[in-house]
Amino acid sequence: RALPNMLSAQKLELLAGLKVRGLDLRQAEMSFYMNRFTTTAGLSSIMTCLAYVGVIKIKIPHEMLPPEESWQVPLFYVAACCTMALSMYNLVITSFCVVYAQGLALRGPPGSVAKCVQIFRAEWVTVRLVLAASLASLILAGVSISWMKLERDARILGGIPL
Repeated sequence: RALPNMLSAQKLELLAGLKVRGLDLRQAEMSFYMNRFTTTAGLSSIMTCLAYVGVIKIKIPHEMLPPEESWQVPLFYVAACCTMALSMYNLVITSFCVVYAQGLALRGPPGSVAKCVQIFRAEWVTVRLVLAASLASLILAGVSISWMKLERDARILGGIPL
């Protein structure tokens, strides 16, 4: 009679240990995604500021202002505005995910941590693609500024027009 009770107690202890290990694994996975989303939020914030400052502070060379035709100026504004919009979108999404995931994991019903990890995993694809697109837009804006300034310098120095 004592042997079945001991086996039952060992089985319960083993199951409890497995649940604790599974929860620790989910918690580590959630921490992994929290770090990813927090880093992405920081990068998106910096790119939003760079694009905003670029739109406000960049001085367009006088010879490229309307009515003159120059493809670099519209390209710069379009790329900078795309960078700002995409980065702002990413900043909002990542901020909401981080704040609400922590709240759900701490105060939610059983299985909340697993649900948070599932949400993070589903959103990560979109967040990563938007981050890459905003980074590409920022690079395009920088290239167009450089091209604009270099073309102006080439005209001033009497170099070959681009």
